[in-house]
Amino acid sequence: MKIKKILGLSMAAVMAVSVLASMPASAKTSVSYSPISKTYKSDGMDMLKLSIKTPKLGGSSVGVKKINAYFKKSAKKTVKEAKKMLVAAKEQYKSTPKFFNSYMLKSSAKLVYAKKGKYSFKVSSMSYSGGAHGGSYLGGITFDKSGKKLPLSKMTKYAPADLKNKIVKATNKKIDKNPDLFFPEAKNTVLKKSLNKFDAFLKDNYLYVVYQEYELAPYAAGKTIVKVKI
Repeated sequence: MKIKKILGLSMAAVMAVSVLASMPASAKTSVSYSPISKTYKSDGMDMLKLSIKTPKLGGSSVGVKKINAYFKKSAKKTVKEAKKMLVAAKEQYKSTPKFFNSYMLKSSAKLVYAKKGKYSFKVSSMSYSGGAHGGSYLGGITFDKSGKKLPLSKMTKYAPADLKNKIVKATNKKIDKNPDLFFPEAKNTVLKKSLNKFDAFLKDNYLYVVYQEYELAPYAAGKTIVKVKI
């Protein structure tokens, strides 16, 4: 199953944990996380295990409301995706019960940067729907203080061309350290990729760029992550 950028959900009143993140000009913002874990069963068999966590920013500004609305909408998409998977799981179990393994869907979004009028969330998802192994996604979503989603070209102080060059340089350096782990065309893949197509998030004083499995290297090598000073 191809993994989509599933960003989390909040369905009911669940335990929320508040944390503080640094904001510019000595301001503070709070964020709570509402996790939920659910197992869907059929005929006493676990069909699908769902684990999801999404953030909700504290505050009443227009920007904060837009960001929270974004994750609320994403939550509904996650639920729909789980229901589709559940139908497929039941069909597979019915046809090959001896070889059936429970399906799984996990998603989360975590606030990892709240500075200079930007909110950056590290997002991840994992899914299994039969086969040798599942799939996963790791990336990010960044908003400005008005609640507008920012493309990578607007996330740092660098001009787009300069930022692309820094990403290419950082990635090539990582490839050169262990070239046998990467596909022969890995460097060319990075060079040809348009800036706003990279998966990335801000954290501390760095931009983290993530390459998914199979993008630069075989599945066994996992994801490739590089960072650029911002």
